[in-house]
Amino acid sequence: MNFKTTIILIVLLALGGIYLAYDRINGNSEKPAETAPKKVIDIDPATVTQVKITPSAGKAIVLVKQDAKWKLTEPVQGPADQFATEELVRGLVGFTSKGQTEPAAAKYDVEITAGGKTAKYGIGEKAVVGDVMYVQPEGASKAEVVPAEVYDRLEKVDDLRDKQLVTVSSPDVKQVRVEYSGNKYAIVKTGANWKITEPEAMPADESAVTDLLGAITGLRATDFATAEAAKIAGLDKPELTVNFSTAAPATQPAASQPAMQAILFGRYDDIRKQNVYVTLAGSNVIAKVPATSLDRFKKTAWDLRDKKIVEIDPESVTEIDIQKAAGPTTQPSNTEITLVRLLPPATKPATTQATIKPAPKWAIKNGNTSTNADDAKVTDLLSDLRPLKAEKFLATMPTTQPTAKYAVRIMTGGLRGMPVTNHELTLIDRGEAQPMVGQYNGLTFEVNRAIAAKLSIDFVSK
Repeated sequence: MNFKTTIILIVLLALGGIYLAYDRINGNSEKPAETAPKKVIDIDPATVTQVKITPSAGKAIVLVKQDAKWKLTEPVQGPADQFATEELVRGLVGFTSKGQTEPAAAKYDVEITAGGKTAKYGIGEKAVVGDVMYVQPEGASKAEVVPAEVYDRLEKVDDLRDKQLVTVSSPDVKQVRVEYSGNKYAIVKTGANWKITEPEAMPADESAVTDLLGAITGLRATDFATAEAAKIAGLDKPELTVNFSTAAPATQPAASQPAMQAILFGRYDDIRKQNVYVTLAGSNVIAKVPATSLDRFKKTAWDLRDKKIVEIDPESVTEIDIQKAAGPTTQPSNTEITLVRLLPPATKPATTQATIKPAPKWAIKNGNTSTNADDAKVTDLLSDLRPLKAEKFLATMPTTQPTAKYAVRIMTGGLRGMPVTNHELTLIDRGEAQPMVGQYNGLTFEVNRAIAAKLSIDFVSK
């Protein structure tokens, strides 16, 4: 090799080194292109209208989407849980391959219908390690290795069932009838108000009715039972039956009354008595619900009755008579006080009004004499009568010996020709911080004992 050739080779090597150094400094070395994860099933989950999962041993699960709602058609029929079903569908069409392997026997055969076309594939056993499973599309020679998030949900049909047993909303219910252990009660909605119709006509308490309707429309299954459970569920002779309808009662004979949906409650599911069997009449659904659900229905008509006993306008009251009989623990004694409303004085010129003390409104009457009463104390007593509300209704008067008994007469009207009405109320103090027992117009009930102090107070104006 001559000197000239050697110089040329040295120059070429130097230029090559300079190029490599420049390429590294500027990061211009070419990198291999990254490939996107391979989708095994190329289907948009929003277009799926049917899913069929057939295990190698067991019954197929079929889900069908109609009017934007999913429902189960096999192995049971009924509405599906929309969230759980949509999550399952996304999992069944969202596989991305981690690689391929040799095919194996399918544990599940899956059919996905979307846009009028059907995609089929088999799912093999879940791998012992790696949290992956094997999916083989129909006609493929290899199985795809995919994440196994969906695997454990493939046979849990109960997780796909809608746990909401009643699909109507509370405002839509127009009548309810409940029967259990020889007891029954019925309520109907007339206009915007509810009333009790059985066992007798009574006004209904709105808050109690709201709770009852919530117990119906909020009934949810904790679990579902098999058809075999019907033999031990006691649903052929239910412990409690709830009938309800979204149609108002007809005014015609019973033959034309609207049909009612029945909820039947059977026996406890085990000796722990935490759940009871329940079904909707005419359906094949046998579910379990918390046993506490029964407590919300095991009421009487009196539990649902309007707690308002009487409502007296304080401005209409003209006389109050209170008689107190002391109880047996002290020397028997009787006291009586009569409060009367005073006529307002004649109006005087405005120039003198500011210097005149407000005239008393109430006086204590004692024979032919009277003493000014403390108006604020009388007003406070009357406030408990607008309205007087029961805490609880009683079937009979308690037999416990009272510590005190009050006979209260409230007279309204009588001034300026207004008709006179007497409201007579009996209140019994049982002592020991117990609620007082009252009687009014044939009703027996418990009231807050705070009223006792207002009846025994010294009404004399200080």
